[in-house]
This record gives sequence, structure tokens and C-alpha cells, in this order.
Amino acid sequence: MADFVGNISNGSTSLGTEPLEPALHGTAASFVSASLICLLIICALAANTFVCLAVYKQRSARRITRYFIINLCVADIFITVISMPVWLIFLLYDHRSAFHLLGESFVTIWRHVDILCGTASILSLTSISVDRYIAVSRPYSYVECITSRRALFMIGGIWSYSITVAVLFKPLREFKGGK
Repeated sequence: MADFVGNISNGSTSLGTEPLEPALHGTAASFVSASLICLLIICALAANTFVCLAVYKQRSARRITRYFIINLCVADIFITVISMPVWLIFLLYDHRSAFHLLGESFVTIWRHVDILCGTASILSLTSISVDRYIAVSRPYSYVECITSRRALFMIGGIWSYSITVAVLFKPLREFKGGK
């Protein structure tokens, strides 16, 4: 997704100084894809909301595992609400038009937030896997090994690492010689 946006100076065309008019792709494939993305956004938002409600209502579930599940749902809701609608705009419009519609600052911030939320989601899935692995492989020492405090520390670490990756994305890309 980060490769969608190139260096566009001020939103004017190269032929003159008139502003760029947004241009829809207009292909059947782009509209079908956009419709499926809209459906995916609605389903993902509903599913993650229902999971949060189920975890909240189900008090008998393990408390520590619930922390990790809620953390995953929050990261996925952020992706659904923030990242996917912008991606939908890039799908519907050509990249130059989408960039012009959204603005350079917004797209730059969106890139970083997209990376932040995606990284947090992946690491949240990993933390659930590690939690379940320890619970299954060491059931008698699980209570001493994974405490609420350690789980919350892990969740804080997930978001701290995700923020670091998102903030360092542009400098590392420029260091490697990217655009």
C-alpha cells in the first residue's frame, strides 16, 4: 500500500497549472473490488465488535487470554475504521487522484497509522499464540508464568514496538534508498 503514492508536488497536472480533477478507474473490476471491500469493512467491524461483547459477557473465560483477544480486536477495529476506507479510495481512484483528494499530509499520516495498526494486529496474534502455547505445554506453571501484570506489559510492548516501527518507516525507507 505504501507504494501507491509517489512524489506529487502540488496537485497540478504537468501540462498546466489547473488542478487535477479526480478520475475514477471506472472498470468493473475496481467497482466489484470496492464492493467486496465495503462488505469486508462492515463484516470485520461487526465481527470484532461481537467478539468484544462476547469476551465482556463471558466472565468465566481466562482473564489473561481475554486481554490478548481484546487487544487483537482493538487493533483490527483500527485497521477496519482507519486503513481500509483509505485503501478503498486508492482502489477506486487512480493513485494521483486519490493522493490529490486526500492530501499529502493525510496520506503520510495514514501510512504510519496503517503500519502501526497492522504491526499491532500481527503481534497481538503472536501473543495469543504464545499464551495458548504456554497454557497447553506447561499447564501447571502457566499461572506463575503468565500473570496479568506480564500480559499488560506484553500488550504495552506490542503497541510500543508498533509505534516505533511506524515512526521509523520513512527514515528507514529513505536510508535504504527508497522513495
